[in-house]
Amino acid sequence: MIWFTLALFVVSFLVVALLAPKPEVENARAQTLDDVNFPRATENAPIPLILGKVRMKAPNVIWYGDFYTVPIKEKVKTGLFSSTRVIVAYRYYLTMDLALAMGPGITCTEIYVDDKLAWSGNTGGAGPAAVSNVGISFGGYKKGGEMNMAGTFYSGADNLVDQPVDLLIENKVGAGQVPAYLGTSHIVLGGELGESAQLRKMSFILECYTNDLGLTGAGKIGEDMNPAEALYQIFTDEWRGLGISPSLLDISSLISIGETLYLEGNGVSVQVTAESTGKKVVEEILRQIDGVAYQDPETGRIKFKLIREDYDINVIPTYDEDDIIKVDNFSRSGWDEVIAQVKVSFRSREKDSDIVAVSQDMATAGMIGRLRSTTIAMPFCYDPDLANQIASRERAQLSIPLFRITLQMNRNANTLRPGDVFKLNWSEYGIQNLVLRVQEFDFGSLLDGKIVVRCLQDKFALSTVVFASPEQTNWVAPIVDPQQIVTSEIVEMPRFYMNRVEFPIPDGNAGVIPLALKPSTASSTYDLLAGIVSGDLDTREPQELDYPGSGTLTSTYSQTAGFDGVDATGFTISNVVGEFFPASSVSDIRLGEVGIIYMDGEFIGYTSAVDNLDGTWTISGIYRGLLGTRPREHAVGTRIWQINPEMFGLGTLDNLDEEGTLYYKLLDRVGPTAIDDDEVAEASQVMQRWARRGQRVRDIRLDGARTGITVDGTTTTKTVSWKRTNREASQIVLETDADQTPDVSDAVSEVYDVYVYNNGAVVSSLTQLEVSGTSTTIDFSTVTLNGQGEIRIITRWNYTSPDPDVLNSDEYGFLPFTFNQ
Repeated sequence: MIWFTLALFVVSFLVVALLAPKPEVENARAQTLDDVNFPRATENAPIPLILGKVRMKAPNVIWYGDFYTVPIKEKVKTGLFSSTRVIVAYRYYLTMDLALAMGPGITCTEIYVDDKLAWSGNTGGAGPAAVSNVGISFGGYKKGGEMNMAGTFYSGADNLVDQPVDLLIENKVGAGQVPAYLGTSHIVLGGELGESAQLRKMSFILECYTNDLGLTGAGKIGEDMNPAEALYQIFTDEWRGLGISPSLLDISSLISIGETLYLEGNGVSVQVTAESTGKKVVEEILRQIDGVAYQDPETGRIKFKLIREDYDINVIPTYDEDDIIKVDNFSRSGWDEVIAQVKVSFRSREKDSDIVAVSQDMATAGMIGRLRSTTIAMPFCYDPDLANQIASRERAQLSIPLFRITLQMNRNANTLRPGDVFKLNWSEYGIQNLVLRVQEFDFGSLLDGKIVVRCLQDKFALSTVVFASPEQTNWVAPIVDPQQIVTSEIVEMPRFYMNRVEFPIPDGNAGVIPLALKPSTASSTYDLLAGIVSGDLDTREPQELDYPGSGTLTSTYSQTAGFDGVDATGFTISNVVGEFFPASSVSDIRLGEVGIIYMDGEFIGYTSAVDNLDGTWTISGIYRGLLGTRPREHAVGTRIWQINPEMFGLGTLDNLDEEGTLYYKLLDRVGPTAIDDDEVAEASQVMQRWARRGQRVRDIRLDGARTGITVDGTTTTKTVSWKRTNREASQIVLETDADQTPDVSDAVSEVYDVYVYNNGAVVSSLTQLEVSGTSTTIDFSTVTLNGQGEIRIITRWNYTSPDPDVLNSDEYGFLPFTFNQ
């Protein structure tokens, strides 16, 4: 009757499992493509002006299309014997056209995505240039994927020969429907965006150089453009400038300042991305080079002059009371207005953020009692040395109180022009040889005969630079590449843990516990990539495991330590990587969640782990031979591993037979980035059906004794007793726990083979096979033995179907004693 009831229960369980509704596993949904997914897609955005070499970080999306997705699938457990593949993410593909700058003559040398270099080269030449392998990883598989695009760059030529219609877009939109964007540099890119339908931040290193003035250096100063050439282009270019006739410019003065600026190393790289007047752009260049531009009243042409210490104080003109009609304003800034520190912010081609150059006058700071500071932006400056010189120049002008004067003068001063210097003598005010620089002038009317001159006391400290050039920080994001995992073990999962994963593993299949030693200090987690076919590793589970605490024994750990039930002393480990749970209780050990370690084939429980603060830990309160393993003698240097439940995964390693072969790779992670699995060699391990065997017997005793046993000449018959273990027990069983009724899975019975050893050899006459129950008697009077004795008991499962078979426990119970007969 009992067998009929058990059979009915098994059939009922299988029917319930098979008829149970499958869990609802929903595929990931692909994202849609909206304008908000782009960095900038504005119909009325101005086309940027580029002169020199800049980092352009505001491309405008002028067309996009050919958007499609490719699903990424993974296998998910849906039932006792079933699984399905679901979509967990998507790869997104897109073609787009990005407007970059006003042409012609634009060249691209680098492309950045999320501040990382995605492409480098040179698109030089007027015609279209192919751009390929624009790529960058955003974190790898399921962490953002990677970008990989290619396309064509257009330099912004003003003719259809050098700037034809892009054929890729025309084929998608239709013939005659796509403009060539003459005069506008743009780039057409198509390919994979990554695992998000959002275009990442992109920036481009663009160059544009001209030399219409024929300046030394071909119009270039380092990687920048000569400011004189830049001014010429802005004034005269009909497409990207003001379109003024060159005849209205004083070309000789422009060439003169260009040659001076070349010698000084003062170049500009102009980038104008917002609406601005030509006047503002010109003023920004003049502010950097410390120059002025004015219309010469004699020639009517616009003339250019640099403010430099290029005069002899004994030669410059002198004016006094005879030349001055009236003083409209005479003032001097006070010490409370001076600046002791000037910061100049300037651009960088290496990163999106600005850099700051600093100049200080500590004497002025000490005089006024504080470090009064100001910040000046130089948006067209990219050179650290130049930025430092500008900071010193501006600080010298701002750190000393200066006279400011507005004078009404007679026609004797009609030769003065903006930027000119002169001496002022005025005895009434006690002024002698005061050098002033003209800032503005007004010739007034023909009838009043007066000239209004606004001027500032001239003070130069430009020649001495007191600060070293601001250096690039050379800071690199502390990202270390994932490493090869060198030390690891794969442990076949005990039945106790197979029952506790999210998808319990049935008899007939196997589970594994992946153990790995952290390969570098930057390593954070690791993955198990596995499968049952070599070369086809299709399951990444578990993922992102924290590296377990691990160390090695400092001395031999005896097989009989803790033989009475618990070893209070324990052992010491060194070479510790990671940390151990500091303490656990016996209840924690029984639950199998904390206080469990694995060491060379033996699972061990502990209640205390103490960091000795000298590189070693002491593990104590030891419970030996858990989960069907047996106590072993462990040599110096044996590695131990901390066990934690997340190592067991979800139980989704499909179809791993209990006697099959697991093929696997252990993959290190640094943050979200995992090592490329192609870089890791595949390993394998054959399963030993360890979870579906009889458990070793526990607490073997001889006439009730477990230690201090001697079999001498007076001994005749003794009783050997033991305790059994149910492998389906709900808690981990300790050595001295009560006897349990064993679960025999699909075997017919569980019996025990009892062997007696003397000095390592089996005593055949005392061997007893297929013993039932929990005890037997041995008659020692039939032998005469001396030396080391040991009883070993192997658990045997007997099978009759489908074929008669015997399956022994992988481990045996043992009891040492002494022969003295």
